[in-house]
Amino acid sequence: MSWILIITVMIIILAVIAAVIFYLGNKIRKLVDNTINKNKIIVPKLITWLVFVIVVAILIYTRSFLAGAIYYSILLFILSDILSLILKKTVKNKKIRKVLSKIYSNGISVIIIAVIASVYSLYCSCVPVSVSYDVDINKQTDGIKIVMLSDIHFGTATFESDLQGLVNDVNSYSADVVFLCGDIFDENTTTEQAELLSQSLGKFKSKYGTYFIDGNHDKGVPADYVQLLKKNNINVMFDDVALIDDSFYIIGRKDAYVGYARLSIQELTKDLDKSKPIILLDHQPTDTENAKIAGVDLQLSGHTHGGQIWPVNYISSIFNDVNYGMETNGNYNIIVSSGYGIWGFPVRFLTRSELVYIEVH
Repeated sequence: MSWILIITVMIIILAVIAAVIFYLGNKIRKLVDNTINKNKIIVPKLITWLVFVIVVAILIYTRSFLAGAIYYSILLFILSDILSLILKKTVKNKKIRKVLSKIYSNGISVIIIAVIASVYSLYCSCVPVSVSYDVDINKQTDGIKIVMLSDIHFGTATFESDLQGLVNDVNSYSADVVFLCGDIFDENTTTEQAELLSQSLGKFKSKYGTYFIDGNHDKGVPADYVQLLKKNNINVMFDDVALIDDSFYIIGRKDAYVGYARLSIQELTKDLDKSKPIILLDHQPTDTENAKIAGVDLQLSGHTHGGQIWPVNYISSIFNDVNYGMETNGNYNIIVSSGYGIWGFPVRFLTRSELVYIEVH
């Protein structure tokens, strides 16, 4: 995708964000006018706007889950405006319209629902679910049991108190191999947190060990995460290939980060025995056609978070070949995880944080 298109999309996104924030601010101002000012307690419009901007700025700066209330309020206000327009055209009964007006309560009900939805979004972010996939390939294998983790973004919605539960969940599967598919850390992961996480990841038990590839956010962590991982017996792969027990290959690619040179998938697979299963770890699902041509049987990716919050999934689908889930194209299979954690804000809408279990047959 060209830089011009990327910049154009970003400008459009920023313009939309500015417009919807202004829309919400105007709704809040009207709410104040119709409740507080109506009761002869006059709050100047400038003060209303100033308080609104300060609250929004604090919630965004602190990355509070209540920032989700801003998002849900916008969606609900838009929905209520659409419904109001429809009802004005279709419902002539004044009693019904009066009841609906009381339910709306000048927008107070919208704010209450938005806060409740924000709390639920925190739950969807911080309490991962288990997702399982069965993958059939056209090569001989005795079966490969895989645990896949991606996008923990440790320190955002996953913390030290969650680590023992994660270790227990992974080890309960008795996997053949564990894959860490990028963005395990991020820019907000402290050195101490990186050490704690690396120690916990080193406690994973599997037949063939744990393999790590980097993501676009891992590069921002202040700690030397590569040495921390290696210290805890985790295999770090940067455009590397490993033949496991003479039965299947693991290819760990460098992240497709802008300006970050990496080998092509054709270079990585040219000397492999293509009769053996080939499993590719590639953080961003953006080079799938070449992976298919190169003879990859199963690609594991993260990065997208499944969109994290609707309708971002539609935007994510523009930049990635697959946004979420499993897709099969001939002998090529790809699984994209929504991630064990989240990025930015501990908020998910129509997605869940997840731990992925895979069996290859």
